[in-house]
Amino acid sequence: MKINFLYIVLVVLNLVYCCNIANASENQMTLTLQTRGKISIVLYGLGEVTIDWNDGTKIKTYTLTEKDLYRYSGLRYRGGHRITHKYKDIKRRVITITGENILRLDCSGIGLIDIDVSNNDLLRSLKCNNNQLTKLDGFNLNSGLLALECNDNQLISLNLNHNTKLIVFSGANNQLDTNALNNMFWSLHELPICKSVSLVENPGILYSDTSIALKKGWKVHTEYENVLTPDPCFCDGDNTEKK
Repeated sequence: MKINFLYIVLVVLNLVYCCNIANASENQMTLTLQTRGKISIVLYGLGEVTIDWNDGTKIKTYTLTEKDLYRYSGLRYRGGHRITHKYKDIKRRVITITGENILRLDCSGIGLIDIDVSNNDLLRSLKCNNNQLTKLDGFNLNSGLLALECNDNQLISLNLNHNTKLIVFSGANNQLDTNALNNMFWSLHELPICKSVSLVENPGILYSDTSIALKKGWKVHTEYENVLTPDPCFCDGDNTEKK
Protein backbone atom coordinates (compact mmCIF):
# COMPACT_ATOMS: atom_id res chain seq x y z
CA MET A 1 0.00 0.00 0.00
CA LYS A 2 2.86 2.37 0.85
CA ILE A 3 4.49 1.58 -2.48
CA ASN A 4 1.28 2.32 -4.39
CA PHE A 5 0.83 5.60 -2.52
CA LEU A 6 4.42 6.64 -3.22
CA TYR A 7 3.97 5.74 -6.88
CA ILE A 8 0.85 7.92 -7.11
CA VAL A 9 2.67 10.84 -5.48
CA LEU A 10 5.55 10.54 -7.93
CA VAL A 11 3.16 10.41 -10.89
CA VAL A 12 1.32 13.52 -9.70
CA LEU A 13 4.57 15.42 -9.14
CA ASN A 14 5.78 14.45 -12.58
CA LEU A 15 2.53 15.66 -14.16
CA VAL A 16 2.81 18.98 -12.33
CA TYR A 17 6.41 19.37 -13.47
CA CYS A 18 5.51 18.57 -17.08
CA CYS A 19 2.64 21.07 -17.02
CA ASN A 20 4.94 23.78 -15.69
CA ILE A 21 7.47 23.05 -18.41
CA ALA A 22 4.73 23.15 -21.06
CA ASN A 23 3.34 26.43 -19.78
CA ALA A 24 6.81 27.96 -19.67
CA SER A 25 7.58 26.88 -23.24
CA GLU A 26 4.43 28.65 -24.44
CA ASN A 27 6.03 31.98 -23.54
CA GLN A 28 9.64 31.27 -24.46
CA MET A 29 11.72 32.98 -27.11
CA THR A 30 15.18 31.83 -28.16
CA LEU A 31 18.05 33.85 -29.61
CA THR A 32 20.97 31.95 -31.15
CA LEU A 33 24.24 33.83 -31.44
CA GLN A 34 27.98 33.37 -31.65
CA THR A 35 29.78 36.37 -30.27
CA ARG A 36 32.05 37.66 -27.51
CA GLY A 37 31.83 40.74 -25.32
CA LYS A 38 28.89 42.76 -24.10
CA ILE A 39 25.47 42.42 -25.71
CA SER A 40 22.29 44.33 -25.01
CA ILE A 41 18.60 43.56 -25.55
CA VAL A 42 15.52 45.67 -24.79
CA LEU A 43 12.25 44.18 -23.55
CA TYR A 44 8.90 45.96 -23.47
CA GLY A 45 6.01 44.66 -21.37
CA LEU A 46 4.93 43.86 -17.84
CA GLY A 47 5.74 41.27 -15.18
CA GLU A 48 8.61 38.93 -14.47
CA VAL A 49 11.02 37.75 -17.15
CA THR A 50 13.70 35.08 -16.80
CA ILE A 51 16.73 34.85 -19.06
CA ASP A 52 19.06 31.88 -19.41
CA TRP A 53 22.22 33.27 -21.01
CA ASN A 54 23.49 29.73 -21.69
CA ASP A 55 27.03 30.36 -20.46
CA GLY A 56 26.92 28.65 -17.08
CA THR A 57 25.82 31.75 -15.19
CA LYS A 58 22.76 31.69 -12.98
CA ILE A 59 19.37 32.14 -14.66
CA LYS A 60 18.35 35.72 -13.91
CA THR A 61 14.94 37.22 -13.23
CA TYR A 62 13.99 40.76 -14.25
CA THR A 63 10.82 42.73 -13.53
CA LEU A 64 9.14 44.82 -16.22
CA THR A 65 6.99 47.68 -14.90
CA GLU A 66 4.58 50.17 -16.47
CA LYS A 67 7.49 52.39 -17.52
CA ASP A 68 8.72 49.49 -19.64
CA LEU A 69 5.59 49.38 -21.75
CA TYR A 70 5.98 50.11 -25.44
CA ARG A 71 4.67 53.58 -26.28
CA TYR A 72 5.02 56.12 -29.04
CA SER A 73 5.62 59.77 -28.22
CA GLY A 74 7.13 62.72 -30.06
CA LEU A 75 8.23 60.74 -33.15
CA ARG A 76 10.15 58.34 -30.91
CA TYR A 77 9.48 54.99 -29.31
CA ARG A 78 9.84 55.18 -25.54
CA GLY A 79 9.87 52.76 -22.66
CA GLY A 80 11.61 49.42 -22.53
CA HIS A 81 13.92 47.66 -20.11
CA ARG A 82 17.51 47.40 -21.39
CA ILE A 83 19.36 44.28 -20.22
CA THR A 84 23.07 43.70 -20.81
CA HIS A 85 25.28 40.64 -20.50
CA LYS A 86 28.94 39.94 -21.21
CA TYR A 87 30.35 36.79 -22.79
CA LYS A 88 33.99 35.97 -22.16
CA ASP A 89 34.57 33.78 -25.21
CA ILE A 90 33.18 33.13 -28.67
CA LYS A 91 30.84 30.16 -28.64
CA ARG A 92 27.49 29.26 -30.17
CA ARG A 93 24.84 29.90 -27.53
CA VAL A 94 21.05 29.80 -27.36
CA ILE A 95 19.60 32.46 -25.05
CA THR A 96 16.18 31.55 -23.65
CA ILE A 97 13.82 34.38 -22.64
CA THR A 98 10.64 33.47 -20.75
CA GLY A 99 7.89 35.91 -19.83
CA GLU A 100 4.10 36.02 -20.00
CA ASN A 101 3.71 39.66 -21.08
CA ILE A 102 6.57 40.55 -23.42
CA LEU A 103 5.05 42.78 -26.09
CA ARG A 104 8.14 43.98 -27.93
CA LEU A 105 11.70 42.71 -28.31
CA ASP A 106 14.69 44.64 -29.62
CA CYS A 107 17.68 42.35 -30.15
CA SER A 108 19.57 44.40 -32.74
CA GLY A 109 23.31 44.19 -33.20
CA ILE A 110 24.09 41.21 -30.97
CA GLY A 111 25.37 38.76 -33.59
CA LEU A 112 22.18 36.73 -34.05
CA ILE A 113 22.36 33.79 -36.43
CA ASP A 114 18.89 32.44 -35.61
CA ILE A 115 15.78 33.52 -33.70
CA ASP A 116 12.52 31.88 -32.65
CA VAL A 117 9.66 33.92 -31.18
CA SER A 118 6.88 31.62 -32.39
CA ASN A 119 5.90 30.56 -28.84
CA ASN A 120 5.21 34.09 -27.63
CA ASP A 121 1.72 34.85 -28.92
CA LEU A 122 1.63 38.27 -27.21
CA LEU A 123 4.70 39.65 -29.00
CA ARG A 124 3.58 42.50 -31.24
CA SER A 125 6.86 44.06 -32.37
CA LEU A 126 10.23 42.53 -33.19
CA LYS A 127 13.36 44.52 -34.01
CA CYS A 128 16.37 42.42 -35.01
CA ASN A 129 18.41 44.76 -37.20
CA ASN A 130 22.16 44.48 -37.85
CA ASN A 131 22.62 40.75 -37.26
CA GLN A 132 23.56 37.71 -39.38
CA LEU A 133 20.12 36.20 -39.93
CA THR A 134 19.69 34.37 -43.25
CA LYS A 135 15.99 33.50 -43.12
CA LEU A 136 12.73 34.33 -41.38
CA ASP A 137 9.45 32.48 -41.85
CA GLY A 138 6.33 31.17 -40.15
CA PHE A 139 8.32 28.62 -38.21
CA ASN A 140 10.25 31.19 -36.16
CA LEU A 141 7.86 34.17 -36.17
CA ASN A 142 4.59 34.39 -34.24
CA SER A 143 1.35 35.14 -36.07
CA GLY A 144 0.44 38.15 -33.89
CA LEU A 145 3.27 40.45 -34.98
CA LEU A 146 2.21 43.96 -35.98
CA ALA A 147 5.69 45.34 -36.73
CA LEU A 148 8.87 43.60 -37.91
CA GLU A 149 12.27 45.20 -38.51
CA CYS A 150 15.08 43.03 -39.84
CA ASN A 151 17.27 45.53 -41.69
CA ASP A 152 20.99 44.93 -42.29
CA ASN A 153 21.03 41.15 -42.08
CA GLN A 154 21.93 38.43 -44.59
CA LEU A 155 18.40 37.33 -45.46
CA ILE A 156 18.12 35.31 -48.65
CA SER A 157 14.51 34.16 -48.10
CA LEU A 158 11.51 35.55 -46.29
CA ASN A 159 8.02 34.10 -45.86
CA LEU A 160 5.38 36.17 -44.07
CA ASN A 161 2.45 33.93 -44.93
CA HIS A 162 1.56 33.34 -41.26
CA ASN A 163 1.82 37.01 -40.27
CA THR A 164 -1.76 38.00 -41.06
CA LYS A 165 -1.78 40.98 -38.65
CA LEU A 166 1.42 42.62 -39.87
CA ILE A 167 1.19 46.39 -40.39
CA VAL A 168 4.78 47.51 -40.87
CA PHE A 169 7.69 45.51 -42.27
CA SER A 170 11.21 46.75 -42.97
CA GLY A 171 13.82 44.45 -44.50
CA ALA A 172 16.30 46.89 -46.03
CA ASN A 173 19.89 45.99 -46.94
CA ASN A 174 19.62 42.22 -47.07
CA GLN A 175 20.46 39.67 -49.79
CA LEU A 176 16.97 39.19 -51.23
CA ASP A 177 17.08 38.64 -55.00
CA THR A 178 14.19 39.25 -57.41
CA ASN A 179 12.70 35.79 -56.97
CA ALA A 180 12.92 35.96 -53.18
CA LEU A 181 11.26 39.39 -53.13
CA ASN A 182 8.43 38.29 -55.40
CA ASN A 183 7.82 35.24 -53.23
CA MET A 184 7.75 37.49 -50.18
CA PHE A 185 5.23 39.80 -51.87
CA TRP A 186 3.00 36.80 -52.60
CA SER A 187 3.20 35.78 -48.94
CA LEU A 188 1.85 39.12 -47.67
CA HIS A 189 -1.72 39.18 -46.36
CA GLU A 190 -4.55 41.08 -48.07
CA LEU A 191 -6.52 42.40 -45.09
CA PRO A 192 -7.90 45.95 -45.63
CA ILE A 193 -5.70 47.69 -43.07
CA CYS A 194 -3.00 50.38 -43.24
CA LYS A 195 0.28 48.62 -44.00
CA SER A 196 3.69 49.35 -45.50
CA VAL A 197 6.81 47.46 -46.50
CA SER A 198 10.37 48.74 -47.03
CA LEU A 199 12.96 46.77 -49.00
CA VAL A 200 15.62 49.36 -49.78
CA GLU A 201 19.05 48.14 -50.95
CA ASN A 202 18.18 44.53 -51.70
CA PRO A 203 19.86 43.20 -54.88
CA GLY A 204 16.55 42.19 -56.48
CA ILE A 205 14.50 45.32 -55.75
CA LEU A 206 15.02 46.96 -59.16
CA TYR A 207 13.39 44.12 -61.14
CA SER A 208 11.00 42.79 -58.52
CA ASP A 209 7.26 42.94 -59.15
CA THR A 210 6.09 45.39 -56.48
CA SER A 211 2.62 45.41 -58.04
CA ILE A 212 1.98 42.08 -56.28
CA ALA A 213 2.14 43.88 -52.94
CA LEU A 214 0.42 47.03 -54.21
CA LYS A 215 -2.61 45.04 -55.34
CA LYS A 216 -2.87 43.68 -51.81
CA GLY A 217 -3.01 47.19 -50.39
CA TRP A 218 0.60 47.49 -49.25
CA LYS A 219 2.55 50.71 -49.61
CA VAL A 220 5.97 49.67 -50.96
CA HIS A 221 9.01 51.81 -50.09
CA THR A 222 12.03 51.51 -52.36
CA GLU A 223 13.84 54.57 -51.00
CA TYR A 224 14.88 55.37 -47.45
CA GLU A 225 12.05 56.83 -45.42
CA ASN A 226 10.96 56.69 -41.79
CA VAL A 227 8.48 53.95 -42.59
CA LEU A 228 8.28 52.81 -38.99
CA THR A 229 6.53 56.02 -37.94
CA PRO A 230 3.03 54.61 -37.44
CA ASP A 231 0.11 55.82 -39.52
CA PRO A 232 -2.64 57.65 -37.61
CA CYS A 233 -4.82 54.55 -37.88
CA PHE A 234 -2.14 52.63 -35.96
CA CYS A 235 -1.57 55.29 -33.30
CA ASP A 236 -5.20 55.68 -32.30
CA GLY A 237 -5.78 51.96 -32.08
CA ASP A 238 -8.11 51.80 -35.10
CA ASN A 239 -6.34 49.74 -37.72
CA THR A 240 -9.13 49.84 -40.28
CA GLU A 241 -8.04 51.45 -43.50
CA LYS A 242 -9.42 54.95 -43.87
CA LYS A 243 -11.46 55.68 -47.00
